[in-house]
Amino acid sequence: MSESLKVAVIGAGVAGLASARELKREGHRVVVYEKSDQLGGTWVYDPRVESDPLGLDPNREIVHGSLYSSLCTNLPRQLMGFSDYPFEIKKNGEIRTFPRHGEVLQFLNEFAMDFGLVELIRFNTEVVRVQRVDSRNDLWMVESRKCGLSQEETFDAVVVCNGHHTQPRLSDIPGIEKWPGEQIHSHNYRVPETFQDQVVVVIGDSASAHDISGEIAKFAKEVHLSSRSPGVKVSNYDSIWQHSKIECVYKNGDVSFEDGASVHADIILYCTGYKFNFPFLETDGIVSVDDNRVGPLYKHVFPPKLAPTLSFVGIPYWVLVFHMMEFQARWVARVLSGKVLLPSEKEMLADIEKHYQRMEEVGKPKHHTHSLHSDEFEYLDWLAAETGEAKVDERLKEMYRTIYKLLAKFLADRGRINFKEMVVETGVFEKEIVHSSLYSSLCTNFPRQLMGFSDYPFEIRKNGELKTFPGHEEVLKFLNEFARDFGLDELISFNTEVVRVKRVNDKWIVESRTKTNDLNLEEAFDAVVVCNGHYTQPRIAVDIPGIEKWPGKQIHSHNYRVPEPFQDQVVVVIGHSASAHDISKEIAKLAKEVHLSSRSPNVRVSKLDYHDNTWQHSKIERVYESGEVSFQDGTSVHADIILHCTGFNYDFPFLETNGIVTVDERRVGPLYKHVFPPKLSPTLSFIGIPYAVVVFHMVEFQARWVASVLSGKVF
Repeated sequence: MSESLKVAVIGAGVAGLASARELKREGHRVVVYEKSDQLGGTWVYDPRVESDPLGLDPNREIVHGSLYSSLCTNLPRQLMGFSDYPFEIKKNGEIRTFPRHGEVLQFLNEFAMDFGLVELIRFNTEVVRVQRVDSRNDLWMVESRKCGLSQEETFDAVVVCNGHHTQPRLSDIPGIEKWPGEQIHSHNYRVPETFQDQVVVVIGDSASAHDISGEIAKFAKEVHLSSRSPGVKVSNYDSIWQHSKIECVYKNGDVSFEDGASVHADIILYCTGYKFNFPFLETDGIVSVDDNRVGPLYKHVFPPKLAPTLSFVGIPYWVLVFHMMEFQARWVARVLSGKVLLPSEKEMLADIEKHYQRMEEVGKPKHHTHSLHSDEFEYLDWLAAETGEAKVDERLKEMYRTIYKLLAKFLADRGRINFKEMVVETGVFEKEIVHSSLYSSLCTNFPRQLMGFSDYPFEIRKNGELKTFPGHEEVLKFLNEFARDFGLDELISFNTEVVRVKRVNDKWIVESRTKTNDLNLEEAFDAVVVCNGHYTQPRIAVDIPGIEKWPGKQIHSHNYRVPEPFQDQVVVVIGHSASAHDISKEIAKLAKEVHLSSRSPNVRVSKLDYHDNTWQHSKIERVYESGEVSFQDGTSVHADIILHCTGFNYDFPFLETNGIVTVDERRVGPLYKHVFPPKLSPTLSFIGIPYAVVVFHMVEFQARWVASVLSGKVF
């Protein structure tokens, strides 16, 4: 039987709410302390600013919120929810891919209401001290203050979730102590109007630095964005001057940069991040913050000498944040229940030291100790394995990787491209995933004689088309007739999305969502046949050298419909399939030039006979931030668009098999004869996986085999 403990959670932001839910699920007695009068943490917009705009005065009244009025998320809503509670578009809600801060706060309030967390929160209650009762036991004393009255209470464990967007981090600038202008940290930025007619220097190279610079540029006289990134040359784009690092500032108001330029500035705005800060926590030096390294922490959560009764949720960054906090919270809750065991103190300290050594070996600075960049999914998968839960959905991982590449491209281009427009244009983050990949003019690549079933041929109907290669509308009409003639319509639940398929004992639980009323239903089945197709999840040629800095537009053929958007553009089409040639031929009628790039070896540059403006090339060798695309055949072009006709990935986002069935390099497996996973057969099967085959006959024969096996007629 698991142990029930009395646990204090400090903070009611995302980390605190996730922790409260997981602790409650494990049967622990939870108290959540929240300093403000509402939940949401950093997602609560507060128009107030601090009396000290740099946040240096220890006696200032601290404003927890760092949101500016216009802020929208940098991650699309698909990546902002929890594994079992997605951030969906609610009825009458916003339809933005990147929601505003108010909608995130609404989502968190709904999450807290739905899981009964609000009654666990003590609002307007500030934690002023947390310390062990004595060194001989694991009890913790929490001193809190509400309405001027202090209270002490004892807990079995404490989970620290106070966030890290409150204590500003500032740059060291030579001469700053005598510089006469105004200084402000982005923590105290709210609206751009206060910068009217001012010359502003913004320090930082983050997405928020670019967002804020673009916003105040509409009001300021000049905006100069200073970056620590090496090799930055002075440049101007969209009324914002880009500079290298500040070299020095002077008492006459001048600011000089390492690129040789200087300006007379009125304001310096620091977009330089934050420090971790736990002013209430007393551990006699066991846990400390040194150059933004909180430590020592085992897996960024448990201090070995105080584990498991003290833990931190929400420290790492550059990660799928909501999922990370959920997974960390679940780990903490189950460790406290005794369901999951931690290594010994010695083993945890050794693991931490190994992590620090790896950082030194690769030159990663101490202040990036908790950055999970490039290790984010290894970390999340480890947490999932510790608790025996499902890993992050592969589609979400691919979305996050795409976002990160696009963000890197945005920052490399110093904000010259619209990051969020670029994200939406990829099609990976559509408000709702579009299943179809058909373009308007598409006809089949097989003649109709090869498109029917063995006992139901695709014939030319009365008043039907006479084309040997029918258009997609006629194929759809044929399928509707097939369904009607065999009485299949009444078996279909339309507008119903399957969100989860999981085996429980000897049954399969199918969780579905009805789009018309947004209701989730669960139903048990003896068997499941997966037939969800494989033309939805684009496969992108991401291995093109330089693609992260290439400034043009990219699109996958999944989102190609008509040729008109390519009018007067220079287009590079990647692919050697029939669809690549069909689409190239179609857009060549409107585009300025079309260059078809193939991975096939020994392709020489040549003109294709589609049109005078179409060329065949070998594989792309490299792309450049100037817009150039060079090919292995020695030629190059300055392109506006790269169109990926590079196929699709198999994707089963709803299917949970605990790793029994996986997709690795487009291999779905293990599958016996491309249909049955041996460990789960015959109750789980897949129809329609193989390709380069007479498809209609294949799926018919596969389906007949599955049905006969389930009936016991075939073994």
